[in-house]
Amino acid sequence: MWRLIPLFRMTLRMFFYSAAVFTVAHGLIHILFVYKESGLSATEALGIMLNIARWSVTPALVLALPLPLVTALCFREIRRPLFYRFAMMSVALVATITVWANDYAALGHGLRLGGDVAGYAAAIIASNAVAVYMSVIVAGKYVRDASERRQRLEKS
Repeated sequence: MWRLIPLFRMTLRMFFYSAAVFTVAHGLIHILFVYKESGLSATEALGIMLNIARWSVTPALVLALPLPLVTALCFREIRRPLFYRFAMMSVALVATITVWANDYAALGHGLRLGGDVAGYAAAIIASNAVAVYMSVIVAGKYVRDASERRQRLEKS
């Protein structure tokens, strides 16, 4: 029961971190690749960013929800934090590849085409990799939160 609050914090952190990464990275990529020759006003750019922020809720949930589930089921006590962070990154990567396998296949095809399409595909893959890497940061914070909470409860 003492792990409930750290697990909830982990879920919220992963959701907000990955949503922020998706929004900023995909918004900038979209603006840079789609509107590179034509001009873009500030209100249009803001509208694009807001639409991408709305879109980023689903990928952020895909990254955020498996982490506490796997932690609750498989990691009762974390003795090796480095392994735990690696496991959480693996969980996030597997969840992403499972949900968007066809999209990654299309991005791979775009890489083979070359030119601007390859640059766009590489930028999308890199931004998704940064969002998956957020799971390592969130897992480290969970380890710290859980150990602090457990120590406080043991002192009481």
